[in-house]
Amino acid sequence: MLPRVRRELFPYLQYQLYLPRYAVLENLATFGQSESVRTGPAASALFELPLRAYGSSSDSFAVAGGLGYTWAHRNALLQVAVAPSARLEEGRVVDQLLLAEVRGATPPWLLGRLVLRAVWQGRRGDTSQQAVSLGGDSGLRGYPSQAFQLVGASLLRGNLEYRTLPLLWRSVQMGALLFYDAGAVYVDVKEIDVHHAVGFGLRLLFPQFNRYPYRLDLGFPLDRAGFRLQLTIGSGQAVPLTAVEG
Repeated sequence: MLPRVRRELFPYLQYQLYLPRYAVLENLATFGQSESVRTGPAASALFELPLRAYGSSSDSFAVAGGLGYTWAHRNALLQVAVAPSARLEEGRVVDQLLLAEVRGATPPWLLGRLVLRAVWQGRRGDTSQQAVSLGGDSGLRGYPSQAFQLVGASLLRGNLEYRTLPLLWRSVQMGALLFYDAGAVYVDVKEIDVHHAVGFGLRLLFPQFNRYPYRLDLGFPLDRAGFRLQLTIGSGQAVPLTAVEG
C-alpha cells in the first residue's frame, strides 16, 4: 500500500511573542566564542487553512503553538519549552504532536561544564507517514545513522555531555568531551526499548573559516553484544542548546 500523499496550499497566520532581553554566554553553539542568547518568556501560535479551493488535496485546519522560558546567569543556561500541534480534517483531529524539551548548561567548573538535553515527542493519529529515527547524527551516537526508525512514532531522547573549556593553539580552538546518550522510538508506550551509548569526542574551531566547530565523536553502544565503535563526523555541536542550532 502506497503512503498517502498530501498536497497543501494555504494561507496562514503566525504570531510570536517574546521580550527583547539577551545574555552573552560562551561555548554553547560555538567554541571559544561569545554568543547572544535571548532570555525570558516566549510564546508562538500558527494557524493554517489548507482547502481544496486553493488546490489542496483535502479541507483541513491546522494549529500549532509553543510556550517556553530561557534563563541565563553567570554563563549558565536553562531552557524549558512545550509545543503542541494538531490538525482538524474530515471531522477528525489527527496529526497530534506534543513536544516537551529541557536543555541547559552548568557554569564552567574544574576544566569544563556539563551540558544536558532531554526531548520527548509524543505523536498520535499520524496521517502523513512521518518517519522518526534515532542513531548517529540524529541524537544517539554509538549507532549507525537511522539505526532505529518507525513511521508515525513517538520519540524519547536524552543527551549528557561534559565539555572541556577550549584550549587555544595558535589560532585554533580545541576541546574534548565525554558523553552519554539514550533514546527510543516507539508506537506503543508498552513497547519502549531505550538504547544507550557512551563515548568521547573532539571539537575544532578555525575562527578564520567558521564560527561553529567541527566535531568528531566516537561512541560505544551499551546494549549490543561485543565491542563496537561508531564514528560520527559533522559540523556544529551534537547537543544543540540555542535557537541558532535548532
